[in-house]
Amino acid sequence: MKRSFIFIISIAATAFIACNPIQNLSMEGRDISEAEIAEVAVDNSNTESDSEETQTPDEGSNSADVSHDEVKKEFTFASAEEIENISDEDLLYIANHDYITYDFFPEGEYAEIDFFGVDMLAPSEDCPEAPTECIFTFVLNKEAIDENDLNTVLDSGKLKTNLEVYIADCINADNTMFAGDKTGKTAKDVKIIFCGETEGYVEYTSRYTESHSYYKDRVLVTNDTPKAYRWVYMRSLVELKTEDGKQLVMLGELSTDYVKEQLDYYYNMHNGTTLYREAAEEEEGYTYTRYYLYETNGSTSTKEVILMKEIIAVEKESHNVYYKSAETVKAVFVP
Repeated sequence: MKRSFIFIISIAATAFIACNPIQNLSMEGRDISEAEIAEVAVDNSNTESDSEETQTPDEGSNSADVSHDEVKKEFTFASAEEIENISDEDLLYIANHDYITYDFFPEGEYAEIDFFGVDMLAPSEDCPEAPTECIFTFVLNKEAIDENDLNTVLDSGKLKTNLEVYIADCINADNTMFAGDKTGKTAKDVKIIFCGETEGYVEYTSRYTESHSYYKDRVLVTNDTPKAYRWVYMRSLVELKTEDGKQLVMLGELSTDYVKEQLDYYYNMHNGTTLYREAAEEEEGYTYTRYYLYETNGSTSTKEVILMKEIIAVEKESHNVYYKSAETVKAVFVP
């Protein structure tokens, strides 16, 4: 089922810190890497801001100018040639409406993160005070992987053994109020729920209330803000520490369909809205080609809607994942 959420995309670690400052915490000898984040919301509101609208460079949306009663056009692209020949008008139309990746694919064609029946929390007309739920996708670090283990995904039992405690520690790490303090932040009413798992990932959700006490005009004020996060730990992707930095590796039995599925999961919450993607097998490995849309920041006269093409390669022997190429297909100034 296609979901009526707007995906607000960010790949910067600073965005993760702004949402919840959790970094460099180890689990079973592995460190959490920088996280790809998507905030899922019914509208563009930010529960921690007084403004009515928020926008990021990857949002690719001017939905504030669009009537909520308007029926959006349907777009599906059958080939790379078709998406590369998209008109400027259609590209601007897509950017100005609240499309998400799943809108451009037939039902079930794009591998979607399963919420396992645990409803996403987001503001709505029925519940305007509900929190905007962030989805965090984690890729775990390892020092090394034996070549005999490349075809086996991470053991979910070992992950789940420590995850609930680990998530609770991450939430508590944000506390700045301690015994005797009158000001600061503290988490209360913490709930950590196991949602489910697949061959590709293990999923939890955490919900709590952030209580923030501070002085305003010499009067002690306390604000309670509901928080909700979806924690998706990839079983199929890990980052190996190398002399030059890090190397992303895909675990599991590789095939064209498997590579496409796992990278669909990965790009559910990463770097723009995907309009079209395809996967293919080559002699040395597999390629995953995606076309995605984003909108640049800037003044009205310099804003652009960008259609990007990037090719990700997965080597058959090493299972290494890397960018093969990236290019701008089309750039249109926003009128």
